[in-house]
Parts: sequence; structure tokens; C-alpha cells
Amino acid sequence: MKQLSYFLAVALFFFSCKTQAQPTNAEVAGQFVKALSQERYDEAVKLFDPSMPTVTTEVLASGWKQITGMFGDYKSYYIPEGVDQNAVSITMGVSFANSTQGFACNFNEQHQLLGFVLAPAPAEHREKTEVPSSRFRDEPQTIPVAGGMLKGNLMLPDQTSEHPAVALILAGSGATDRNGNGGPTLNTNAYKMISESLAASGIACLRFDKRLIGESTGFDQDESKLSFDSYVQDAVQLVRYLRQKGYEKVFIIGHSEGSLIGILAAERTRVDAFVSLCGAGENIANVLRRQIANPEANAILDELRQGNLTNNVPSSLQIVFRPSVQPYLISWMKYEPQQEIAKLKIPMLIVGGTTDLQVPVADAERLKKGAPQAELLVVEGMNHVLKLAPPDAAGNGVSYTQPNLPLHPDLQAALVRFLAAK
Repeated sequence: MKQLSYFLAVALFFFSCKTQAQPTNAEVAGQFVKALSQERYDEAVKLFDPSMPTVTTEVLASGWKQITGMFGDYKSYYIPEGVDQNAVSITMGVSFANSTQGFACNFNEQHQLLGFVLAPAPAEHREKTEVPSSRFRDEPQTIPVAGGMLKGNLMLPDQTSEHPAVALILAGSGATDRNGNGGPTLNTNAYKMISESLAASGIACLRFDKRLIGESTGFDQDESKLSFDSYVQDAVQLVRYLRQKGYEKVFIIGHSEGSLIGILAAERTRVDAFVSLCGAGENIANVLRRQIANPEANAILDELRQGNLTNNVPSSLQIVFRPSVQPYLISWMKYEPQQEIAKLKIPMLIVGGTTDLQVPVADAERLKKGAPQAELLVVEGMNHVLKLAPPDAAGNGVSYTQPNLPLHPDLQAALVRFLAAK
């Protein structure tokens, strides 16, 4: 459920309690995050606008627990360089163990923060991941899609074939860029490594920054207008873009959230083969039920599954079910991965890893049940970022920040074998 990193969190309000010179809005934002990270919720409450009595230490503690539950332990924060320190809205970057998030903070004229919401980390100021150059041609691409421009790279094999087969990589959830990186807590270069493996076997590969991520530009950041189908349509348009470039064979490789996006895209346009890497095998509503395990959440999920918006959301669950994100969740819940993959009549490879702590092998098996004709590959010792990793959380997490750690060799060999034969 890292996709929720794109959604706004429950609005939180506070005012400055500094006794010295009036702090800047940026300083207040930093004070607030520090107070939360140190569990000094009483101090955080003192930063709230006093006209907001519903904000209590309990509300803040619950909200912060949910945030760290999704993204991991707090690490640090940064204020982007060049930002107006007293702007009415400041998006700071907050790094957690599993992801770097943007905290969009809004202020009044008294330097009191009127609320903060989760947003994409400010891409132009996020720590840049070092991506080593490739021996293959890696040509920058700019692709117009509905609402903006996607930026990416098309890696080409050494062979002189004018139009070799090409694979489109659909990234996992969260602020994951074209290379499989997302700041200091997600630094894998996994997608670039996939591209190089395929290029070495004569297959081109297109990877790209999703809308709102990296260098892709022009997209509306109003989350109430975001739909799961937006990502699907982006994938469809990218497939068509590759067809227009003359590629006769186009494959989709969908990682994590990109698996369902890829399945749906393959239904809507001509694709020659599909690969699911660590994709969920059940409805997102069921995932949320497992993760939240709360009767109130179950009631809300029941409403959303029926396509109904609801205002009956307690403050402790606003981070997941606030009104502005409900349309997105409804659009996502329309799709059952098992049922959707059953509609595909193309060659398919479904891959799961035994040390994937985010999407267990059971999900790959569910997808296989929906598509019995597909090939199922369970990679021993492979984790969610497609690397060889131990099953313990600490050891597993190390691979998330090891950009030179190669892909799991069994995965690399399987991708080449499967796609080269198509």
C-alpha cells in the first residue's frame, strides 16, 4: 500500500510556540516533524491553532503511527533549497525507512500551520541517486500523455536490428522513478538493471518517471482528480508510442502496483507478452482490511466497494479514507486482479519471491489461479526490490539502499529466457 504515499494525509493544525523571534514557516514545519518523530505529542499540540480543539495528543499519536506504519521509521527531513521560507505553502521532504515523502504544509499570516498533507517528495530537490552509465545506448524520451509529459529512457541493444522487440517497465508504487529509485531510502537501480539484461539479449526497454514523479511534468496534483485508470491510460499510451516508433513486439513488465496496471493496459491495447513481478493477487480493499484490521475501517471499505463516498470517517482513519482520496480508492477497487488477468490471452510470466515482505508468494499463486495458462516462477531468496535478500526485516531492508547489488540471478535469467523466446 505504498501507493498511499501519493495521497493526502489527515489535516493537522498548529501554531508556533517559540518565545523568541517569530520563526519562519519552514522552521515551524521542521519543529512539528521533529516533535512527532520524538513522540513529543504534547509539544506538537502546542503548535496547533487554538481554534482547532479536536487536535489532541491522541489524534497526533494515532496519525503518526499510521504514517510510520506505512513508510517505516522516521529518518530525517529536509527543506528544499530556494524555497520561500515564509511561503503560505511549503512542501518539505521527510525520509522514512521505506520511502521519502513530501509533507505539504499550509500556513496563515501568523506563521501558524493550518494543515499538512502527504504529497510526492519535491522531485527537483530530492537527493539524486547515482545511476552509473550503461554500455548500451540509453536515449532520453519525452512522451506526451493525457495531462502532461512523461520523461524516460529507451535503452537499445547493440544489435543493428532497426526495430527489435521492446519491453515497457511499469514501476511499483510510491515515489519510484524510472530506475527503481526513490531517494535515500529506495536506491536499487533495479529497473535499469532489467533494461541492461534485456538489451544484452537484443531486447530494447523503455522505463519512465510516472506522473508526479521525477522529471515528468505538467500533471494536476489535485488528488481528488486522480484515478487508478490514469496510470493505466498512461501505460496504454506508452505502448502505442512504441508501436508508432515501429516496434512489432511490445512486452509489459509490471512490478508491484505496476502489475495490475500492466494487466489492465494489456486488455486495452495490443501487447505480445506480460510479466508480473511481485504483483498483488487480490483486491486492494482486502489488502487494506488486513493492514488496518479495524471494524470502523471495514465499514468504510464496505461503502467504498459499493461505489459510495462517505463522510463517516473518524479522525484516526482520515489518513487513509479522507474524502479527497475516496474517488481514487473506489476507482482502484473496481478491479479484481485474478479476474482481470484471466482476460489476457497472451504469454504471461508471474513471478514471486520467497523473501518478499511486502507482497507474499501467495499473491503470485492467486494470479496463477486466475490465469492457469501462465507460467509461475517462485524465486527462492528474492525480495520485493528483486534482489537476493534474507527473510529477516533488517537484512532484507539493506538491499533497498544497495544500488550496486545485482538483480537476483534467477530472475534475470528467467526474464531473458521468457521474453527472448516471444
